[in-house]
This record gives sequence, C-alpha cells and structure tokens, in this order.
Amino acid sequence: MKEESKWLNIILVGSNPIPCYVQAAYLMDEASRSEKEQNGLFVPTSHLLVYTKETEVYKEALMAAMKSKFESCKVEAVCLQDSKAGRGGAVSQYRVEKSIKEILNKEKPKGVILNHTGGTKVMTTYATVAMREWCRKNQKKGVECYLSEQKLNCLFSEQSYTYKEFPVSNVSLTVKEMVELHGMAVEEKLSEDKLVKNLLKDERFCKQIKSVAARLLSASSEDTFCQEYLSLKTFLTDICNSEYATYFKSVTYKDDTEACDFIVPAADKGERFKQYTDLLGKYNRKNKWLCYDEEEGFTSEKTSGDGEEMAALLNQAREKGLDCWKLFMEDWFYYYICCAVKEVFQERLKFGGDIMYRPWIQDANGGERFDILVSEGYQLIVFAITGEEKSGSVKMDFFETLYQSEKIGGSRSKVVLISRFTNGKQKSYEDEIEAFRKDMDSFVTKQYHQARIFGREEVVDFDKLTEEIRQTLPVPSDEEKRGLG
Repeated sequence: MKEESKWLNIILVGSNPIPCYVQAAYLMDEASRSEKEQNGLFVPTSHLLVYTKETEVYKEALMAAMKSKFESCKVEAVCLQDSKAGRGGAVSQYRVEKSIKEILNKEKPKGVILNHTGGTKVMTTYATVAMREWCRKNQKKGVECYLSEQKLNCLFSEQSYTYKEFPVSNVSLTVKEMVELHGMAVEEKLSEDKLVKNLLKDERFCKQIKSVAARLLSASSEDTFCQEYLSLKTFLTDICNSEYATYFKSVTYKDDTEACDFIVPAADKGERFKQYTDLLGKYNRKNKWLCYDEEEGFTSEKTSGDGEEMAALLNQAREKGLDCWKLFMEDWFYYYICCAVKEVFQERLKFGGDIMYRPWIQDANGGERFDILVSEGYQLIVFAITGEEKSGSVKMDFFETLYQSEKIGGSRSKVVLISRFTNGKQKSYEDEIEAFRKDMDSFVTKQYHQARIFGREEVVDFDKLTEEIRQTLPVPSDEEKRGLG
C-alpha cells in the first residue's frame, strides 16, 4: 500500500453498475496484489458515489453491496441534481465541477482516484477537469481510471502524466450479485436452478438426452424414430388445441358404421391434458409410437424398437417430477444444451463465477425467466435457447435476448443464441447462416455486444456444439488463474 493515509475513490455511477463495483473491489483487495500492483496502486480509505436521479437505483444497490463487502471503509453518495429536479433532467458542467470541488475541499484527501467508467460524457469530462484543477492547486496526487477489456487503465498525475494498465483478475461476481447490482433480484421460488442442476448430476439422464437429441436433430427421413416423433408431436399439439376439436371430430369415424381408434379432444383443457397423459402412458408402456395415417384417416400404432429411447427418457422424467409434456415437446433440446454448457464451464468456473439454469429475475415490471446465465469473473454470458428454425422467429428471439441481457449484465454482456435455424431450398446452410449473421451485425455493434448465433449445424453434433461454445469464450490468462484459482 502507498504511504498516503487517506485516498478518496470517486465513482461516477452510470447505467451499468458492474464496472463501478469491480473497480472498487479490485483496489480494496490488497492481499491478492502482485508486486507491480503493490508498487503502483493505492488502497482507498473511502468511496464516494456520484449519481443522478436516473441512476439512483444503481447507487442504492452499489452502496448496499460495498458497505457489506468493505466494512472498514466509508461509503457515501452525492447526487448531482437537487431535490426539485426530476428524472431525466440535464446535468450542467457547472454543477459537476462545483460538486466535485466541494467534495474534495470537504474531504481534503491525500490523493484522489476518479473512476469515470460510468456516468455521462458531461459528468466524465468535467469531473476530470475539476479533479485535475484541485490536485494541481493543492499539490495532491490524482489517478484517473477506466475499466475496459478486463483491465484497469490508469492515468497517474503528479508533475507529469503516466499511463499504466493493470489486469483485473481478482474480482469475481456471482449471477445473483450481478442481478442485485442492477437493482433486481433472483426469485428462488420461481427459478428452476436447483431442479436442473440435480438433473445434470444424473449421468444416465444426460446420456439419454444426448442420445435422443442426436437422432431428432439429424431429422433423417430414413430414421423411423425421428419421423414418428415428429408425427406424434404434431398430433399432440393438435389434440391440446381446442380450435382443432371440430376437425378431429370430423375424422373420428371412417364412415357411419366403422369406428376407428382416434381420440376426440375434450372441451376442457384439463381433460385434454389427461387425455394426453393417458395416451402417452399407453405408448410408453408398449414402446410404440402413434402415427396418423392420412390415407386411412385414423390413428394407428406401429411397433418400433426405436421408441424405447424416448419412452425411457419420459419414464425418467415422470420419476423426477418433470412435466412430461414440456420435455417431450421442447425441453429435451433445452436439457441437451444444458449438458453442453455444463461440460464447457465445469472446469472454467474453477477460476471464479457461477452458473444458473432457468433463473427468474424479478424487477419493477414483474420479471423474466432466462434460460442459462453464466458469470465468469465479472463477465455475464447469457445463453438463450429456442427451438425455432425459421430466420424471422430466430431474429425476434435474438432481439429480445439482447434487450433482456442488457438489463441484468450491462451493455457488455455476452449473448449466445442457440437455435435450430436451418436453410431453405435456395441457399446452402453456410450461405444462409452467414447472411443471417450479417443482417444481425447492422443492429449489434462489437463495442457493446459480443453476440453469437448457433443454428442446426452447430448443435447437431454434441462435440461440435461444445467446441463452438468454447470458441465464443476467452482463454483464461495466467493472471486470471492466479487471481481466481
């Protein structure tokens, strides 16, 4: 630690509170410092959050987290707008300079650290001007810093200016901590994190999920298992939709005298679901699949040993208390992706961070369920999973994911959308997915979003899927391993 006894860390609070907290936590962790950090950085004795009415919710979350983490350090806040100003009111350069100088004259620190990663351009510019003028006038040391690309970029001022970079490798946030810093909360009762994690511990369940997914994603016209699954899925979708009731009643009988084995959907939704579960139980027991014969106009059973895989999986699901309907229709794909994400991150997360499956994030507007959230160090990675195949539907899911991810992880959260997007007849898969990604580039800038989109070709093979996920992630550096291991 430097010999100066009183260093004030001024933090400009913007719409992303994570860099504010990370910078403070990095400077406070003196025990984990390298020799370069020991000789070049100061340990703050107090922190001051400078905010506006727009960022008050983030200020509150930051103060709660910092007071809990840095018990021996003073944490205060000052608003750049008076009580009469409403949300969204402009902050003048005069108000910024005046406020910063008043703070410094009151505190009289031995040195000043200014974190201007957050805040508006006006706040950043004139807070810097005020700090430099005060330090020059009072012959004090100053450090301006900015968190970017996993590094704290510092400009030291004394007689001259000196620039230095310090890799930030000793700060790790959980998903829950990131969410809370944004003024929201993980609602445990509505989340499925524990359920999914318990499922993923079951090697037999994961093996069956991967086996079923491999066949269904192949979509082979020669694979009886795959084709009969699609037929059964279509039938079950229709049977639970009341608007098809009239149609199904019309094909219940082959003619006036001969009845065929076809179920008439009940008017009540609960009864229709019971019809479904009874039907599914019947085919699970027999390991047979349901096929609708268009020529004959009725439903027939065809014996197929291939049905054993799905039947075994659904029987497991029933034993574990899962919704068999959801698992059969779409959740097999979700759990397949979960298996891949778990395999990729089980080693990486030893360096810090965590993973949450289907967390419910509660906010002022109610809340939202996410598919998979991963925090690695203090980087948030949002995995969105959709069974959609058409580009229009995948795009809509992508835009929604970008919007939601920014709310909980800031503008630099990484987004990975995993879909079953496939090509039409006019273009090859490679050409169509490339065109699709270029289309997305016009909406997603590299500066603010690190986004990837996977389609069918990236997910059909499990080993390729895990490799694609790994390629979206940075390789942990030696310093990260040292700091977070």
